Amino acid sequence: MLSMNPRYANYARAHGRDPEVQFEQDRKDLPGGPLIGFVQWNQDRIREFSVEHPGAVVFGGLVNHALYDNWLTAWVERALAQ
Repeated sequence: MLSMNPRYANYARAHGRDPEVQFEQDRKDLPGGPLIGFVQWNQDRIREFSVEHPGAVVFGGLVNHALYDNWLTAWVERALAQ
């Protein structure tokens, strides 16, 4: 189920896990809301993305989802390469 969401998959990859393992880890670490780690991580990435692509984010909301998804995948790949 979680592996179908490409943003969650990138979140999990950024933490060195597959989506199902990441969800279980977040469930242990964040017992009140296992997806809060993803939500916060994704919000941070959207803020970074908005600096590079200010027209793709309006009032904090994405208006160009495809551009963000491509950017996010590249962000994770850069982070993993370091």
